[in-house]
Amino acid sequence: MIPSSGMHDPVAVTGLGMVTCQGIGCQRSWRGIANSCDATTIWKNELGTKAGLLRVAAAPPIPRPPDLPARFWQSLSRVQHMACVAADEALAQAQLPHHLRDYHCGCFVSTSVCAMDCNERFYARYRHHPSQAPMEMLKRVHPFELPQLLVKRHRISGLHYMNLTTCVGSAAAIGAAIDAVRCGLVPMAIVGGFDSLCHLLVSGFASLRLISPTTCRPFAASRDGIIPGEGGAVLILEAVHHAANRGVKPLGYLRGFGATADAFHITKPEPDGHEAERAIKTALADAKMNWHHIDYVHSHGTGTRDNDAMETTLYQRLFANSPVRITSTKHLTGHTFAASGAIETALCLLAMEAGIYPPGPGPQIHTTAAPASDFNTALICNFAFGGNNTAVIASHAAEPTA
Repeated sequence: MIPSSGMHDPVAVTGLGMVTCQGIGCQRSWRGIANSCDATTIWKNELGTKAGLLRVAAAPPIPRPPDLPARFWQSLSRVQHMACVAADEALAQAQLPHHLRDYHCGCFVSTSVCAMDCNERFYARYRHHPSQAPMEMLKRVHPFELPQLLVKRHRISGLHYMNLTTCVGSAAAIGAAIDAVRCGLVPMAIVGGFDSLCHLLVSGFASLRLISPTTCRPFAASRDGIIPGEGGAVLILEAVHHAANRGVKPLGYLRGFGATADAFHITKPEPDGHEAERAIKTALADAKMNWHHIDYVHSHGTGTRDNDAMETTLYQRLFANSPVRITSTKHLTGHTFAASGAIETALCLLAMEAGIYPPGPGPQIHTTAAPASDFNTALICNFAFGGNNTAVIASHAAEPTA
């Protein structure tokens, strides 16, 4: 029987792995983001696009891990490639072996596009040479191909969980993993989110006129849309006592989670953000924390008219008497959809370790905040189509500072 760590106890983060347009690995990604490097490029695709030249935040080519045969690697989707290298980095940092059967580890992951890139490559070749189109590209269609690869490769014997709620997907996976560790269902978990660029995603958002022709400008009056991005992140979560028994020092802690739905519109957020507020208050209650504990808010900050207007209204109402630093890093990573929550939570943990606030693109909602050296607690907010709202609270120290 695995002992419960307590329903409101913090959960330790002992490993991080990341892939973004800034580079492969946490340090390369964080270095590019901390220095506000523009890593966007022009979208190129075998199927083309009728939307003209579009800027995207594409990740570099993913190197094949030595344990995976070349032919098998080529049959995998790009989200699976990112999951493999991010998981390897996180496990190494957490001082865990490649195979986890003896650890009763859980697996909680999310994606939106699944293997659509494989489907599109197959179709592009089928149009010109039907007999030469590789059928193995169609083997990765099912969303559960993503967690199954991690489960088989790392011999994960605990609870498996897959979330498909678009832009809050990996944040919801983090919430589910926090609950599973606290309840004693698993003593530790691999948690992550991954999304890749594909013709369907880029053309779909272009048809909605949500892609900026220039750059993403969260909360700016001149904002005109997102920059589609790709990437992924893996966090290793453990019960605090489990990490202590292994002799591993946590990189930080996840303290609370909240989730709600607007029940308002299939794409637009509820303008006043009342359900988003309830998600944040739920996370604070879950963490047994108050507003004054929050040093920084990583907003969803997509650079779109409706989302940023809702968030501005929300944060001005919530933090009117306790100003905090509020920014978004999507101008540096692109909008990574289901991967957003995992990437942005990992970035906040790296920022707290470095003692600097994640950089914003320009005008922000609040600029008055504690010195970055005192940056200990972050609120990470993500919002999605369907009115889904999530809030994750992370801290650098085991206990929040007043």
